[in-house]
Amino acid sequence: MPKQYFQFRNFTLRQSRSAMKAGTDSLLLAAWSDLGNARKILDVGSGTGILALFAAQRNPRARITAVEIDPGAAEDAAENFANSPYSDRIRLFNEDFTLFAQRAENETSSSEKYDYILSNPPYFSQALPSPDEQRTRARHDTTLTCRGLMQGVARLLAPEGRFALIAPEEYAPAARAEAFAQKLYTCRQTLVSAKPAGSGTRRILLEFGRTLEICRTDSFHIQEAGGTYSARFQSLTEPLYREGYFAAR
Repeated sequence: MPKQYFQFRNFTLRQSRSAMKAGTDSLLLAAWSDLGNARKILDVGSGTGILALFAAQRNPRARITAVEIDPGAAEDAAENFANSPYSDRIRLFNEDFTLFAQRAENETSSSEKYDYILSNPPYFSQALPSPDEQRTRARHDTTLTCRGLMQGVARLLAPEGRFALIAPEEYAPAARAEAFAQKLYTCRQTLVSAKPAGSGTRRILLEFGRTLEICRTDSFHIQEAGGTYSARFQSLTEPLYREGYFAAR
């Protein structure tokens, strides 16, 4: 049975209503994203609010907007935000991202668009949907396609802004193609595998910008062959956890 809450360095994340529970993907994206200079951050498909909370934790000067379509997940996120030290810096919208992007574009000047956009998007398009409608909405692109995501990001990203996502490697070609169609270009990517050798790429982290430039690429694995967390994974994610988390494992 999935844990109903997680205790991180500065906040507790509860997730009793959300179909998709917090996991390694969100940790990786939150730790990997270059949020230091952002003043306005947007979390697309916020779920329980984990990315928005980590963004607030990592950047004490940023204001964060979270968008989540599922009512149950949005309730979890609202509770998590309210009980965190960052409640005054995070706004939550329980609505479809496409509609949010259209409305926000009309209401926002170019100087007030988002410096950084994050998303752990629904990426299943061909797989059979889950009998659980809430889980299908969270995991499958029935409500937010890759094209819809990129179109919305292009509407709201500041001229010098960045957009980062995490997804399976097979999602990457479609993401790059749809981003390119919106004049968003891959500027950084990291291939993440489960173990050092033979396990293949488990996830890919992608960052896009509005300027065409050489894409920086690297890779790492989450666990060593013996099952312990790799040094790279620990150094990347340790700031998100309570002190001594890895030492105690």
